Amino acid sequence: MVDCIYIGIIYKVVQYANGNKLVHLLTKEGTNIHLLFKKREKTQKYFDIEIGTLVEIKSITNNAIKIFKSSSTINLFYKWKNTAHEILILNYLCEIISIFANYSSSENNIYKIFIELLNMQESNNKLLLTTSVILKVLDLFGLLKLKHELDNLLELSKNKNICISIDENEATYVIRNQGVKYNTHISTQILKIQKMIITQPLEFINRINLDTSILKNLVYIHTIWIKNVTGKNMKTVPLLLNVFFNHSTKI
Repeated sequence: MVDCIYIGIIYKVVQYANGNKLVHLLTKEGTNIHLLFKKREKTQKYFDIEIGTLVEIKSITNNAIKIFKSSSTINLFYKWKNTAHEILILNYLCEIISIFANYSSSENNIYKIFIELLNMQESNNKLLLTTSVILKVLDLFGLLKLKHELDNLLELSKNKNICISIDENEATYVIRNQGVKYNTHISTQILKIQKMIITQPLEFINRINLDTSILKNLVYIHTIWIKNVTGKNMKTVPLLLNVFFNHSTKI
């Protein structure tokens, strides 16, 4: 007998030595569900349990463990999986979901942000869109300190005697005296792009044509901010920076 039916995005699949898998699902209600997929379920198609897939899953509960019974695919989002580069961006996206899934709730539902992004699978701007959702999710949870300081930082960035660099504790920047060397000096252009990301929908952001160096800096900065506010290192980002930008900086 089926206990529950869930509709959501598969964002992580853990493979065990015995062939069993633990499927991590972000539901449309914003909850984070873990289901045990047992090897003996021979009728289940492989693609149903790929990351970045929208599925309906039926489960039963045994000793408080949710056991995967069957599923049907609602949307495979195959255009996120056509090339090695797109698969890498999808893994980057799913790692972002994994970090924030435990924060999600019906009141602060990150599912809506991520399903909107996955539905934009025709885009040729997937990396910008994906790093942009980091700011949108941080904002949703009230963790984006930058939002309240951005206008002031934009004004200060016009002063050549001021250096704006990445904050080491929060999701924002700090003001320092010019002439002192720091890892990153933030340009007015980066601040303007971040303001657009915060205030505009993904459909608008998709139309932005960024210089490669600006996009690289956004990925780098947003990754540091995730670490600042959650304590989590993003494992996909060093490879992402290396593949897309030939950039080997450790984060």
